[in-house]
Amino acid sequence: MTRDERRLMWQERVDQYRSSGMSVAAWCRENEVPVQQMHYWLRKFRSEETDAVEDDIQWIQLGGWDRQAALRTIEDSAVRIHIGRAMVEVRPGFDPALLRGVVKVLLGSC
Repeated sequence: MTRDERRLMWQERVDQYRSSGMSVAAWCRENEVPVQQMHYWLRKFRSEETDAVEDDIQWIQLGGWDRQAALRTIEDSAVRIHIGRAMVEVRPGFDPALLRGVVKVLLGSC
């Protein structure tokens, strides 16, 4: 089996596991897959997914504030704002005054 074939096989397994709603141990037991290998591939794919997300992040300066926040457009026109370790997801129809208050609180606690 080539490297690409093995990767595709594991991507399919990980996708099946994720959609199963089962624990890793239960899914692996039912599908006769070594738990340690599943954990390896879950970490590998999660790391790659995180890297891809971080490539999409744009740093912006929020007007009048000294701190930066990461702003990224996500599915259905929503935006995720990362301030320190906090994340706020803003969807169409949000209340601007509420968002302003939340951001002020988060910036004050960073």
